Amino acid sequence: MKKFILILIVATSIVSCDRERDDDDTHTKVGFYMNGSSTESVRYNLYMDGIFVGKIREVGSEPACGDSSLLYITIDSKKHQMEVKDDAGKLLNAEYLQIGSSKCGSGSGKNSHKVDGAHGSSMSKKTGDDCATMGFTR
Repeated sequence: MKKFILILIVATSIVSCDRERDDDDTHTKVGFYMNGSSTESVRYNLYMDGIFVGKIREVGSEPACGDSSLLYITIDSKKHQMEVKDDAGKLLNAEYLQIGSSKCGSGSGKNSHKVDGAHGSSMSKKTGDDCATMGFTR
């Protein structure tokens, strides 16, 4: 009986922790771009969780938060799958992004194995900025 009660307490605390993460109402404005050095005005298609959200520009250096050339999207604290594709539909990058009240992270997304060649991303949120930036590489 004691063993059953202990298991019940542990299970309840795990569910409680998961519920707290799901209820994180953090919303963060993120500016997206593609790292590169193209002299042309190249734009790529950005998808979040499989839905087209807009076009991102290729830039030569990391832009600051507030830069008008970025595509800004306000995201919640859930883990989002991000994909960058060219106009022909070729997958150039697949990453995930998650920004919550107590943690943030980005890394290889679930479709990263479908991307040809090396790819990655950099996410930055500087103290005092009202937004974050995320750059994709290919």
